[in-house]
Amino acid sequence: MKNFPDMVDDDSIIFQHNTLEDGYDFSFTDMWQQVYRFKIHSFVVPSGFLSEAVEVIPDANDSVPRRFSILSDFDADEEEAELKLMAKIKKDIDRKHLTVEDGKVNISEDQVLIGTIGDASNNDSAYDLRLEIDGKSIAIEQFVDILNSYVGFDLKFEIFDQTDDIA
Repeated sequence: MKNFPDMVDDDSIIFQHNTLEDGYDFSFTDMWQQVYRFKIHSFVVPSGFLSEAVEVIPDANDSVPRRFSILSDFDADEEEAELKLMAKIKKDIDRKHLTVEDGKVNISEDQVLIGTIGDASNNDSAYDLRLEIDGKSIAIEQFVDILNSYVGFDLKFEIFDQTDDIA
C-alpha cells in the first residue's frame, strides 16, 4: 500500500499533486492518425488509488486539455490501473462527438455528446460554465445553438463522476 500525504488543517487532508509535473509522457494515436500526448500518474487518495491522465497541448488555441481518471482499490496494481486508464483514453479519442459542416457545429451522427462541465472564467460567455467536448471549449451559448437543430426531440441528460466509464 502507498503512503498518504501529510494531514494538515484540522480534519481535512490536502493533496498537493500535479500530474503535468509528476506524470510520465505517453502518446496515443486516434483512428484518424492524429497523435495526442498525455501525462499519466497514479497516486493514493482518501477513497483509493487514482490514476489520472492530463492532455498536453503545446498550442492551446481553441483546445482544452482533456482529463481522464479511474479510481481503483487501495491494493490495486499500478500498471494494471494505468492500462485501464489508457484504454479509457483510447476509446474516447477514437470517437468524435461534434462535427463541423459549413462552419456550423453539430452533434455527430450517433447523437451522443460526451464531455466535461468546466469553468468558463477564460471564455467570452455570459455564464460561468462551459462544456469541454472533443478537447474543444464550447460556450453555453454555442451549446444552445447546437441544440436549436433538435427542437422537438427528446433527450436524456446524465452526469457521471469523472472516474466512471461512460460508453
